[in-house]
Amino acid sequence: MDALAWHLAGIFFLTWLSEDAAVLGAAIAAASGALPAAPCFLACFGGLWSGDFLLFLIARHGGRPLAERFLGRGVGLSLRLEKSEAWFRKRGILALVISRFIPGLRLTTFLAAGFLKMNALLFAIVTGVMAAIWAVLIFALAREMGKAAPAAFEALRGHLYLIMGGSLLALGAIHLLPQLVSRLFRWEFWPAWLFYLPIAMRYLSLAVRHGSLTLPSAANPCMKTGGLIGESKFEILRELRAIAPECVPPTSLIEAEAGDRIAALETFMVSEGMTYPVVLKPDLGFRGSGFRIARTREQANAYLSAVSVPVIAQRYDPGPCEAGLFYCRLPGEERGKIMAITEKVFPQLIGDGRSSIEELILADDRARLQATILLTRFHERRTEVPLPGEVIRLVEAGNHAQGCLFRDGMHLHSPVLEERIDSISRGLSGFFIGRYDVRYATPEDLITARAFSIIELNGVAGEPTSAYDASKGISAAFGLLFRHWELAFAVGSANRAAGHRPDSIATILREYRAYARLKRSHPVAD
Repeated sequence: MDALAWHLAGIFFLTWLSEDAAVLGAAIAAASGALPAAPCFLACFGGLWSGDFLLFLIARHGGRPLAERFLGRGVGLSLRLEKSEAWFRKRGILALVISRFIPGLRLTTFLAAGFLKMNALLFAIVTGVMAAIWAVLIFALAREMGKAAPAAFEALRGHLYLIMGGSLLALGAIHLLPQLVSRLFRWEFWPAWLFYLPIAMRYLSLAVRHGSLTLPSAANPCMKTGGLIGESKFEILRELRAIAPECVPPTSLIEAEAGDRIAALETFMVSEGMTYPVVLKPDLGFRGSGFRIARTREQANAYLSAVSVPVIAQRYDPGPCEAGLFYCRLPGEERGKIMAITEKVFPQLIGDGRSSIEELILADDRARLQATILLTRFHERRTEVPLPGEVIRLVEAGNHAQGCLFRDGMHLHSPVLEERIDSISRGLSGFFIGRYDVRYATPEDLITARAFSIIELNGVAGEPTSAYDASKGISAAFGLLFRHWELAFAVGSANRAAGHRPDSIATILREYRAYARLKRSHPVAD
C-alpha cells in the first residue's frame, strides 16, 4: 500500500474517532495541496457514512447492553438517549438531518434510530446524503480559507500529521473550553489528580526527609495502616462506644456471610429500641462511598441484598448539623488539640412547580458542577417536578465528593469541646491524629459539648476538610493540607522511634487493591 493509501485510510478511520476533526483536517490538507481533494473527500464521506451506520447497527441489533459496552455507561449518556428517543419518535427524518449540523446530537440520535428500529435503508439514504452535504460544506470552507490566506496554507503543504493533530487539538479545545472556564476558578471542583498534585509533591518531600514513604501508617498504631486505608470503621466505633457511650450511636456490623442479613439488622434494631430510618454503609468505606439511609424495611433489604461486603448499621441521627473535627496529639504530649473544624452544609434546591429535578440541578450554579453524581443519585426522580417551595435535599452523606459543601467551622471551637474530644481520644489507646465526623442539633450543642454523636472516626487519611472552603482561597487550602501531612509524618516518626514499624509499600498497595475490589458493589450514596 503506497503512502497516499495509508493517509486516506487514516482519514477514514479517524472519522470514527472525531468526525469533525477528521473532515476539517482532510479539507485543509486538500486545500493546501498536501493531498488530492477528490480522494480526501471520498475518504471523509466513507468514514462519516460508515461510522453513522455502525452506530445504528449496534443499537438496532445489540440494544442498550451492547451500546453501553462500546460507548460506556453513564447517566449523562442515558439521559441524552432518552431525550433523543422522544425527539426521534415525533420527528424521525428531521432529527437525522438536524443532528448532522449539531455534533452533540449525532451519537444519541443515531442510537435512538437503532433502538426504535428505523428502516435501515431509509437511515442509510438520509445519513448518506447528509454526510455528503456536510463534507462538501467543510471542504468548500477550507478552500475559501486557503484563498484568503494562501501563504499560510502553502506553509502547511506536506505536513499532513501536523494538520490532523492541530485539527484534533483545536476542536477538542473548543469542545472543552466552556467546561474548563467554568471550573478554572472553582478549584474545589478540580479533578483529584490535579488538585492533589502539589500535595503529592509535599508528601514525597516529607518522605525523603523522614526516610520512609509509608511513615504515616505508624501514626495511629490502633488502626490498620494508621488509617491510611483498609481500617474497619466498626472496630473503631465499637472502641469509642466503650469509652464514651453517650457520644456514639448504637452501631452493629452485618457480616457479608450472614445468612439472613435483614433479620440480623432488625434483631440489632430491636435490641437497641431503634426504628427506621437506619444508616447503612460499608465497613471499609472512603469519601462517603456506599452511604445510604434506609427509611423502610424494603430499602434496607434491597441494600443488604445488593451490597456483598460487611455493612455497618447505625442509628440515624437527624442532626440536622454535621461537622468534621480534625484532631492531633503528638506522642508524649499530655494534651491534644482540635486543629481544624469543617462545618458541613447540605445543599438544597427549591421547587418552582415548573422545572424538573434534573433542570433544577443543571440551572444551579454549584450543583451543575457536580451534575454527574447528582443526576446519578436522582436518576429515578430526575423528571419529577417539585411543588413550588418544596425543598429537595441533594445529599445526605457529609462528604464533598458526594456533593456536600464544606466551610471553615472554627467558630464552633471552644475549650470545653476540645477537652471533650481530647479526653475521648486519649482513651483510645494508640490514636493520635484523625478526623471525627459528628452530628448535632444546634451549634450550641457542639460548642458546649452538651450533645453530639460521633458517626465516624477517620485515621491519618482523614483530612482537615475545611480546606475545601472555597472562600478561603487555594493557597490557604494547600497550607492546611500541607500541615496535615507534616503532622502525620511527625506523629509517625515519633511512634517509629517508640518501636512502631510503618507498614510496607506492598501492604498499602494490597489494602488499596482489596478496597478497590470491594468498592465495586457499593451503591450510589445518598
